[in-house]
Amino acid sequence: MIYMRIGVKGRVNLFPYVMATPTSKHLMNEADSLVAESLQGLCQVYPHLRLDLSHKVVYTEEAEQLRDSQVTLICGGGSGHEPSHAGLVGKGMLTAAVAGNVFASPSATQVLSCLRNVASAKHGTLVIVKNYTGDIINFGRALERARAEGLAEKIELLVVGDDVGVGGGEDSAVGRRGLAGTVLVHKCAGAAAALGESFEQVKAAAELVVKNAGTIGVALRPCTVPGTTSEARQFKGHEIELGMGIHGEPGYETTQLSTSANLVKVIIDKILESGPMKGKFTNKKVVLLVNNLGGSTALEMGAVAKDAVSYLESKSFEVVRLYSGHFMTALDMQGVSLTLLAVPSEKEKDLLTWLDHPVEVAGWSNLMGSKNKPWSVSEAFIKKAASRPEQTESVSTQSDGYLSNTWKPAIISACEAAIKEEPKITDYDTIWGDGDCGLTLKGGASAIKKAIEANQVPFDDKNPAATIMKLSEIVEQTMGGTSGGLYCIFLDALANAFRTSDSDDLYALKQWGSYLNAALNSLQKYTTARVGHRTLMDVLIPFVEKFVQETSFEAAIKEASSAVDSTIDMVPRRGRATYVGHGEDEHPYQDAKYRVPDPGAYGLYQLLQGFYNSSPSA
Repeated sequence: MIYMRIGVKGRVNLFPYVMATPTSKHLMNEADSLVAESLQGLCQVYPHLRLDLSHKVVYTEEAEQLRDSQVTLICGGGSGHEPSHAGLVGKGMLTAAVAGNVFASPSATQVLSCLRNVASAKHGTLVIVKNYTGDIINFGRALERARAEGLAEKIELLVVGDDVGVGGGEDSAVGRRGLAGTVLVHKCAGAAAALGESFEQVKAAAELVVKNAGTIGVALRPCTVPGTTSEARQFKGHEIELGMGIHGEPGYETTQLSTSANLVKVIIDKILESGPMKGKFTNKKVVLLVNNLGGSTALEMGAVAKDAVSYLESKSFEVVRLYSGHFMTALDMQGVSLTLLAVPSEKEKDLLTWLDHPVEVAGWSNLMGSKNKPWSVSEAFIKKAASRPEQTESVSTQSDGYLSNTWKPAIISACEAAIKEEPKITDYDTIWGDGDCGLTLKGGASAIKKAIEANQVPFDDKNPAATIMKLSEIVEQTMGGTSGGLYCIFLDALANAFRTSDSDDLYALKQWGSYLNAALNSLQKYTTARVGHRTLMDVLIPFVEKFVQETSFEAAIKEASSAVDSTIDMVPRRGRATYVGHGEDEHPYQDAKYRVPDPGAYGLYQLLQGFYNSSPSA
């Protein structure tokens, strides 16, 4: 196998690889490298783009000016969906896009790097992601960190879930998956921003599309994921799958291959009759997006577009705008998806104005002309971003200050408690999960303790937010997983609550209720886990609520202790534990060994108890 790599100055290097029996790890490394090289190639072909290769962030060449003149927009997610997301960066659409590896969310560090470059303190920044847990957690964590750093007061996350085939409806806990309708969100929000609308108006434009778009796909063949030696799933004979996700997730029905006209009819009827879309087509005007999932021919796409328009017109719909092409693919998946965007009569003029606004991006129909400019990020742009001080880099301490005398020993005590209880947490998670909860928590606690002992955590009474943000940074680097992301988001939001407080007595016990409540409210934007779902939220929520109610650390700790015990008999509703058992309404097995606390909840309780034991007055 030979890979061609194009250097910064156009030098071509050939890298031969002899892989008689390639390992999965080797293949995944090659897939990761392919993402980086693909981004370089994209920026070579479209010189209006700038690339921060180390963070896999693509910017428009006007990013710095846009930050000062309008609302900025970023998006991102796993690679493999090209031209989404980087192909939608440019004039009139996205300011920047962050690329993860194939089908994997980018890290919070990557997203935060992007926000430090493009967050608009004056106009605000809208962060758009599809409804996948990894994207919500990592983008959400970066967003909260950006707030804590004071990059901008108006930075909000907007989640798109346009899949009406599977994933539940409005009341579903996990919501609907994000599909090709996300591209229409980018188009309308980007146009509103380019036209000078306020942050609130840009967000409203995006929400209008989110609320009125429904998408369903059909696959004739699944995608082939780099890093695997064969297709994850094979269809039998002439089978096809309706509703398959853009990562190869199962759809809602497997059936026999039929004509384009019949398939289009089935898909459109399913969209029109779905719960989320009922009552939204009274205007009888729609926008139709025909999306190539990666492996369909132009010949097939033309037939699908024709059949879709014909069927909609036969049902008395007016297709006011029609788009067909590659918008959000699934690598080489052979199939198409149809997106119907209902056009509300009262918003028709605005919607069509946004859709018709000219753009200069790689992945939309009105392509831009080429410009003879270098592809790399300008040094001045990177240096300016790098010159922004990171509060977490400071190690300013006060040996006789309040934070050093109170917070420091309390944090160490919390870490020691988690480290000590690791075997028990691991045992609990071996029963209910994949056995890594205890070691993950111990890893984060050990790293924090080590950093404090090495004087790498700032304890400056004038800047408590810096202390909390440094803890969050360490957690991100050493814990990972969903729990690590949740801890990071909570800590960053807590830091922001301290940073924005106008209290004369910053550390008063009565103030802690407002800080904790603000952090909890922020965290709940990014997870659907609540009390009764058998997660760490079963401890965190009662702890914060009791603290707010009684302004008492002692009372809150007692409430947390009772909350841990309450998880023993809970049926799991979130996380890996949901796979243990028989059904949603029965306790998984009657064997006594399963009657143990939720490991995440128990671990959090140990942290809180350890903190309280050293510093009951907070």
